Amino acid sequence: MNHTLCVGIDVAKLSNHVYALNFNRNKLLSVNIPNTQDGANLIETHILKLLDKHHLSKVIVILESTGVYSGHLATYLSASKFLSVFDIRVYLINPKISKNYRKSFADMDKTDPKDAYILAEIVDISQFESNDALAKYAGITWRKNQSGKFTADETYMTKTGNKYLRYFLIQAANMARIHMPEYHDFYQKKYDEVTTHQHKRALALTARKLIRLIYGLLSTNRLYK
Repeated sequence: MNHTLCVGIDVAKLSNHVYALNFNRNKLLSVNIPNTQDGANLIETHILKLLDKHHLSKVIVILESTGVYSGHLATYLSASKFLSVFDIRVYLINPKISKNYRKSFADMDKTDPKDAYILAEIVDISQFESNDALAKYAGITWRKNQSGKFTADETYMTKTGNKYLRYFLIQAANMARIHMPEYHDFYQKKYDEVTTHQHKRALALTARKLIRLIYGLLSTNRLYK
């Protein structure tokens, strides 16, 4: 069982929308709070109550980097003596990251709760104990009664995980096979192994290979060379 609370905060000049969920993506809180010192205190209180109520021991808070509006709140939460007893991490991310991720939620209206939800979705790699766990979360896995080498033409992904993350990983794999020789060769090898569903199959397997690379780099804090 994962004991992490994920908190996304959509920061604006007058108010902050706070969206909290657990590792299983169950909504625990969605509330609009004034962007004031009293509001920062209230956000701290909400987080503490959720940690206690749901028996969680770690909290990840993500805000877009919006200058003075987000900087004060991020500093306040990261320096909180009450939250310091928990394993707390506060991240300010480039708005381009959340903007690109937001594009996969095209069926959702543009709202502050939506933006806060998306920020809460962007969690760190330490929540996954292995690349297999990350692949399972994204739904890029295959049933155990099927070939682990994916030799059958009609073998399907489970697709039971996060469909938005799966979409981005598939798109990333497509770019990797175009621009990276190693992934181009791997894709072509898998493409040539079967006679049906060649592109979808090869791309899915390339995405699975890419997950191993992504997990390895992020979990060891290394850059790709």
